[in-house]
Amino acid sequence: MKKSTILEVLLVTFLFLFSIYMWSLPIKNNPLPYGEVDAAHHYCIADYMTESDNIEELYKPSFLYYQYAYRSLLGPHYLSPKSPYTPNFFLNQAISQIIGGNRPLSYYLFLSILCVSIILSSYFLMRKLFGIIPAFLTSLLIMASKIDIMTFIMGQYVILVSFACLPLILYSYYKYTSSFLDKKPKQIYLYIMALLMVTQYFNHYQSLIDTFMILLIFSIFLVIKEKKIPFNFKHAVIATIIFLVLTGPFINRSWQSVKNAEVYYTEDTEDISDDWEDLFKWYTSGYDVIAVNQSVFSYKDMHGYWTLPLLILGSLFLSLRRKRKDLLLLSWIIALYLILHFDLFLGMGAGRLFRSVNNVPYIFYSLVAVGFMGLLSFIKVPPKTKRYITYVLIGIFILLFFNFNFKSSFEILDRGYAPPYSINNFQYDAARWMNDNLKEDDIIYNKGTLIQKTRRFIRCVSHRFMIANEEQKEWLIDTYKDDNFDTQYYFIDYSELSGLGMNKEVEELQHWEKENLINSTLVYNNQFVRIYDVR
Repeated sequence: MKKSTILEVLLVTFLFLFSIYMWSLPIKNNPLPYGEVDAAHHYCIADYMTESDNIEELYKPSFLYYQYAYRSLLGPHYLSPKSPYTPNFFLNQAISQIIGGNRPLSYYLFLSILCVSIILSSYFLMRKLFGIIPAFLTSLLIMASKIDIMTFIMGQYVILVSFACLPLILYSYYKYTSSFLDKKPKQIYLYIMALLMVTQYFNHYQSLIDTFMILLIFSIFLVIKEKKIPFNFKHAVIATIIFLVLTGPFINRSWQSVKNAEVYYTEDTEDISDDWEDLFKWYTSGYDVIAVNQSVFSYKDMHGYWTLPLLILGSLFLSLRRKRKDLLLLSWIIALYLILHFDLFLGMGAGRLFRSVNNVPYIFYSLVAVGFMGLLSFIKVPPKTKRYITYVLIGIFILLFFNFNFKSSFEILDRGYAPPYSINNFQYDAARWMNDNLKEDDIIYNKGTLIQKTRRFIRCVSHRFMIANEEQKEWLIDTYKDDNFDTQYYFIDYSELSGLGMNKEVEELQHWEKENLINSTLVYNNQFVRIYDVR
């Protein structure tokens, strides 16, 4: 093996392993479940599957229903056999918990590995098309992508894993079309592409919108450039059959989800832009009103202004050269622009289109890397001198990356989710006790837990249904048309109140506990959490 090859392997290995280390910092610093939005839901399902030997049981727990039943998109029986989603992703997470032993640690370490796999797939694509330096610079930037990190923290792992397949899909289609246009067709690449798209579908089928758009625009560019259709219809039909055979059993589920989403995301039209000035913006005004951190839409906050000149230079360089590989990246950014403007063109809500924002850093950073190489092409000096200049410029690139991208991204992950912003040990131990000792259909009333995401994780770790106020009980009765939702247990939690120094609230809860639970049976007690049987 050549010395350069060994160095490249070591470099990529280090980059990937360090990325795993970096992305697993929250669970390393506080080895308990954490995350926003969908994080508790994902942990809930996988953790439940870890204990259950009957997949049908997964569809029954009422604690899952409350997690998402308020959303018309998913419905009160989100995980029923008619669910739009397949359980494979959660099954993989459950297997990782079983193999790893420590359930939270194994779960989040496995997710870290999956979610940073985009680094390897992006490196592969850029290495094959543009060389080692662009591949390394692209992967380096993706490692610290704040958009990906925020998505990871929000628990939307499936979209990250799904997009990790995209560079491999694009490379497969590029290789097939190139071989076909060169009259040496290698249809195996098209069939590999179909299998990779199946993998995308089984993780998060919405990423297929991006894939189809990129492939369509790339095909159009090739027709214009080569003056012929860039594929054989027979090969395309076989690839389509492969895709449909493997996804066919779930297509109806997905279609129902799309129809529900159409209703859900058009009921409130605030996230739909009708301002044609938005054509000159990367993100339309529809994104201003969706419930996410608005810094996601800031180029400065997400990518750093220092990358913008290289991004523009890379785009111009490819537009002028227009080789097949150049057209592939240009198709990528054009397709993404169109998708992010579907709220303007098609009236689709930006809230649903937001998933494609995760695709932004992958193409942006690829173009930044190409722009860097384009900058080098303007330097006309002897090869040996140019090599030294290249090393100096790479050093400057890494220095800028470290100061404007890496440090802030590392800090986000290193701060992690220490209590009270995640479940604490007292809550976790009490939740595990409920899992071991209470019936699955028992109703537990929570008093004292302040933070909603903490209540979610208590419910999900315990695999028991928990409410925090009378309105939630009324919601249950109204949703399931069943009056049999009497509270059987009270979960009295002082851990967050004490941790935040809320002494007055602690005294009020102690008074309430003494007044209302004096005749109830104390069945669990640790330093800060008590559970009473009130039946």
